Amino acid sequence: MFKRIINKIGNRIHYHRWLKPSKLNAVYVVSTGRTGTKFFETFFNTVDSRTFSIHEPAPDLFDTGINKFREGWPISQVEEYIRSHRVRYLRSFSGKRIKRYVECNPFAAVLLNEIKNVFPKTKYIIITRKPKTYLKSALNKSPFDDGKSYFYGEKDGRLRLRALDFKADAYKEEWENFSRLEKIAWYWNKCNTMLMDYYDNHKDHCIHIRFEDVFSKVKVIRLETIKNMLVFLGIEIEDNQLHKLLDLSDIKKNATQTSVFEGVEEGTEKELAKFYELTATANNKIYGNEQR
Repeated sequence: MFKRIINKIGNRIHYHRWLKPSKLNAVYVVSTGRTGTKFFETFFNTVDSRTFSIHEPAPDLFDTGINKFREGWPISQVEEYIRSHRVRYLRSFSGKRIKRYVECNPFAAVLLNEIKNVFPKTKYIIITRKPKTYLKSALNKSPFDDGKSYFYGEKDGRLRLRALDFKADAYKEEWENFSRLEKIAWYWNKCNTMLMDYYDNHKDHCIHIRFEDVFSKVKVIRLETIKNMLVFLGIEIEDNQLHKLLDLSDIKKNATQTSVFEGVEEGTEKELAKFYELTATANNKIYGNEQR
């Protein structure tokens, strides 16, 4: 009984010192999706026994982003929703003496301001991927017409963000006539534009990483990318451990298993031109003159 009381007191002290929202060392790995966020869950759970990492925890905040833009939820409501549904995770970590929480969640990409307000010590790892390879991966996410994760398809189980959800979006009038390829291209640009705009104004707590560097075939590029990320987070590990962790990036998690669509080259000439138009803003900002 005495030991149980001591543990309970210890857990409470640990929570208030490390895990309450105002004190939490939170890291959010955010992107458009299809950028290796599942890999980062495994990576961070291997780095440090005091770090807990999770990929798209329930609720995954998808509906929160939709409610923010489509339903007009006020900031206070969005923040309270995030707080109430994440605190239960944090309380469960007290007995494990967890000191860092990492959430790898592309659906959080449109909620950066709100998350930062809930967890003031949050740091963001923003991952971007070139539009052509992203498009191919997104098109092939459950490509068969089975209603499962059919990304922006007619039977997509989720009502995803649309140009119609943004009053000033230049493509509101065209949206209903967009092909699936064009909708995905629009989303790539919209999401990455929001992410990079945030990054430009908050470099003190953000790092931008390119998918192509994390999973580069050139090991020295992968090594430098991961090292920079760990320095940014204040994580120190031995070189031999780093090289072991680096090997994890050779194995892509949640990778597309079946490729049915070849990507933008499969589209019509009109779709190809529209693809370049739709992705121009974010692509020029992130990749400049590099080949898409």
